[in-house]
Amino acid sequence: MSLVLIPTFVEDIHAYAAAIVLERMGHRAVLWHCSDLPEHESASIAFEPGGPSTMCLHGRDADIALDRVDAFWNRRVGPPVVTTDLVACDRDIVVNESQRLVRSLLVQLSQGRFAVNGFHAARNAEDKVLQLAMARQAGFELPATLVSGDPASIRRFVARHEATGAVVKNFSPMGWQGDRTMCVNFTARIDGGLLPRDGMLRLTPSIYQADVPKAYEVRVTCMGAEMVAAALHSQRQETSRTDWRTVKPESLDIQRIVLPRDVALRCAALMSTLDLRFGCFDFIVTPDGRWVFLELNQMGQFLWVEESHGDLPLLQMFCDFLVAGDPAFRYARRRGEIAFEEVVAEACGRMEAAALRHLQPERPPHIHVEAPAPTRLAA
Repeated sequence: MSLVLIPTFVEDIHAYAAAIVLERMGHRAVLWHCSDLPEHESASIAFEPGGPSTMCLHGRDADIALDRVDAFWNRRVGPPVVTTDLVACDRDIVVNESQRLVRSLLVQLSQGRFAVNGFHAARNAEDKVLQLAMARQAGFELPATLVSGDPASIRRFVARHEATGAVVKNFSPMGWQGDRTMCVNFTARIDGGLLPRDGMLRLTPSIYQADVPKAYEVRVTCMGAEMVAAALHSQRQETSRTDWRTVKPESLDIQRIVLPRDVALRCAALMSTLDLRFGCFDFIVTPDGRWVFLELNQMGQFLWVEESHGDLPLLQMFCDFLVAGDPAFRYARRRGEIAFEEVVAEACGRMEAAALRHLQPERPPHIHVEAPAPTRLAA
């Protein structure tokens, strides 16, 4: 029996679904709701002279010896939630110190066991500029790209691509919550007339790219040496042509395709360079058959792919991967595979129960509450 530790937060369906499948396979899955620290749980790291170091998570129900963890799925780390009545500066200290303890635990858990993905590798892979540089080094074709907050450079770049178009995207997800609405940023087409004032451009460094013609798009999910390529037919409807995330996955007519050998080799090379064991690639396939790299999400979602295509057992595949603990993992299909649709109801039930027991942030870290009045910006 393997012990699998999964840092998560209450609304992460992936963590709950994987835990159920692992349990049905005869393993133990521990969901670590990180936001419970420091008020509802604590942790210890000990170094004794002449002996091994030890780590322990002091949970609400039991202590967990983290040294015994076989596999560490570095899934989602929620921020500390502090409800104790403190002055603002003291609250900041509590949050900062708690975050440092959690980070130390994540670093230690990334060593001496199968980590998906290790703390430092995951953090580096979140750097979009590093991704692009390493992707080009691996031999991938990239769109013409400018990463900048300089107004003159941005205006020149957009003007240079006026005929074929340009798009703009953020470094990370973000959204705004008002009294009755919530707005989320997606990749958007941009031209000179849509660019805001120079003052705003300086305040919002972004990623600008030439718009690449699409026949369709591809999501490649990598688990060890196993690579599952799914074609997303985003060009069949107007609303998903620029960013397929704006529509429901079932409307993308998802189909499994064979990954070209040269693309697979480059994916493997980039995963190796970034020291990743799991990752989700996004590509554009052009009308003339070129594969253009967009990004690599080191902890991308994958259940939506299985949910939209019944013959892609990604949940079972991932759980087998965690238990195998093999960076060169290959999946062997078999009878008795557990599908996401078989566990989704139970996973949702567990999430609802967890919401009553565990602390959670008022909103996701990437959602910002609108201020009462906007700040004036210099032109």
